[in-house]
Amino acid sequence: MIHTERCTIRPLVEADIDAVMVYRNDTLWMRYQGLKGLDRQGYIDRLIGNGFSQETGGQLAVVQRPAGALIGDLYVGLLPPVCRIGFTISSAYARQGYGFEAVGGLIDALRARPEITVVQAEADPDNAASIGLLAKLGFARVGTDDDSVKYELKIQ
Repeated sequence: MIHTERCTIRPLVEADIDAVMVYRNDTLWMRYQGLKGLDRQGYIDRLIGNGFSQETGGQLAVVQRPAGALIGDLYVGLLPPVCRIGFTISSAYARQGYGFEAVGGLIDALRARPEITVVQAEADPDNAASIGLLAKLGFARVGTDDDSVKYELKIQ
């Protein structure tokens, strides 16, 4: 678990799926996300699957403290020396600093893992909020492809 000032970051569990469905099935809010519009079992299979592993990663819940409300989720893909991340915050909690706090907390935790030297992320080129968040966290733009902009942050 990772604790920040206002959040706890922990493995995503089946009890979180109803809350996940609220924001991930809001197609207007999630227009930049690839994983959306699934039914309950689809989210269980895709987001929880085999659970979270310290060796390979998985999906993490972002929970508001002290209320305990699920406010988003983070993806962590561990392929040392690289960690790939993704982030989603519910529209109800957007633009309140939760994304910056949660992703920043995750990066701080990754810095404690000497085998991880680079964190990578992607953003849709039209997603100004995510691009701004990555820039604020110190990520550098390293390339593009047909549908995303690639970013990296050296942490070691």
